Amino acid sequence: MNIVSVEPRDRLEAGRSIVRLVLERIRIWRLVHRSRRQLEGMPDHALEDLGLTRSDVRKEAARAFWDHNHRS
Repeated sequence: MNIVSVEPRDRLEAGRSIVRLVLERIRIWRLVHRSRRQLEGMPDHALEDLGLTRSDVRKEAARAFWDHNHRS
């Protein structure tokens, strides 16, 4: 049986990579949350300029912050 050992330096780099991925995901979630709150605060005429209705915004704002993939 051949066991491959992982150098401490490699484990450290893997840990850093995971931390970077988690921090990036949190950054995206915060951006999504902030964008949805901004949409809620926009007047109807501005939403209309964006091709959105108040109903569209309510649906978008009701989504969970981690649910940020495009929906039709």
